[in-house]
Amino acid sequence: MELINNINLSNSNESAYQSIYSSQLYGTFFMIYAIFETRPCINGYEISSIKLRLMNYKGLINLGISRARFFTEENKENSHHGILKIEVEAMCPNNNIDFPVAMRRNCQCSIDDYIYVDRSVKKLPAALHNNVFDEEFLYREGFEYKDGQFRIKSNPRKDTAPKNTFDTDVFDTGIIEPKSIFGGTICPRSQNQIIK
Repeated sequence: MELINNINLSNSNESAYQSIYSSQLYGTFFMIYAIFETRPCINGYEISSIKLRLMNYKGLINLGISRARFFTEENKENSHHGILKIEVEAMCPNNNIDFPVAMRRNCQCSIDDYIYVDRSVKKLPAALHNNVFDEEFLYREGFEYKDGQFRIKSNPRKDTAPKNTFDTDVFDTGIIEPKSIFGGTICPRSQNQIIK
């Protein structure tokens, strides 16, 4: 099954946000919307600017966009698709505001091709580690925690020796990829088809 959003680049309404991505991080469900400034060109549209807005819907932690950039690539059929790389950050002041996207001048995208969103997440600042546990990058159970590579680490605030309570063989079955469940790697991409 393939799930695809649609983006209408002919929409000239500068206040109409289009949904391009949704996910959940740190227990907060959020969506990212975009406004595209475009003009028609041969086989598609020339994108001159993009503004993003992240909307937090449900959850305790406010998320925001810390970085974003856009570029295009030519594919095998000589059409152009866009790639929008977005970095999301917890407790970021850039939530519910327009965030300008860094981009090359006049990126062209073809009709019926795609704009792919590739989302990453920034680790919580080290200053918060004594009070907030970064569950997107670490796993813990009692006095022990593991990083995204499944190495056992003792709790830095306890003098007790770590107990080997984690069975790493569970993660080596081929059913669950270890890196796929840490570091904000659940649902990191979306696919948006460009329509007329």
